[in-house]
Amino acid sequence: MELQRIKDLSRDMANGSLHILTGTIKAVDFYIETGISPEIISSDLEELAGVFPDFAVLQHFIREFRLAVSRHDDLPVFLSEYWRKWKDVDRKIAVAFQKVVDLNRKTVLLHSNSRTIQALFEQMRGKKLNLSVFQTESIPGSEGILQSIVLEGMGYKVNLIGDDEVAGYIPEIDFFIAGADRIDRGYVVNKAGTDKIARLFSENGK
Repeated sequence: MELQRIKDLSRDMANGSLHILTGTIKAVDFYIETGISPEIISSDLEELAGVFPDFAVLQHFIREFRLAVSRHDDLPVFLSEYWRKWKDVDRKIAVAFQKVVDLNRKTVLLHSNSRTIQALFEQMRGKKLNLSVFQTESIPGSEGILQSIVLEGMGYKVNLIGDDEVAGYIPEIDFFIAGADRIDRGYVVNKAGTDKIARLFSENGK
């Protein structure tokens, strides 16, 4: 992932929260190395927080960075420790998922563009599962097209369908799998259209 300025990241509407978090940490690290003051960095981060209020992992990092600045912590050490702790969270989620869900000989539907979903498929590709994949285009933004390209690069055959076509494919699909930018008591926050698809699957006993 190439380095982006914090202000550039605020315009990225095609990627999920983990992608934005990774870019933010890399940008902050570069800013610190080039001598930009923590106060200016904090100001840029506050603007970014306002753009992505439901990106829980990003909000967590920004709160922790603010605390580190207020305590006058060694910021390069803070960043290193933060990255060490959280860099593999997508792969840990993928491992936990596979312990409770068997996708062998299953057909799944994916929505939007999630690094956690991609980590799951990266781990599964060496297991030679008989797995069929449908992916919504994920309008507006067409993030699903981007994810289909990533998954095809891993060797998966992806059936790309329009968001409004999902209902017609439900009889042949076993699971709907989506990422989540925020998980709270009673609800999750994700790409527009996730709720509609989840309700369709629930109504059809999936």
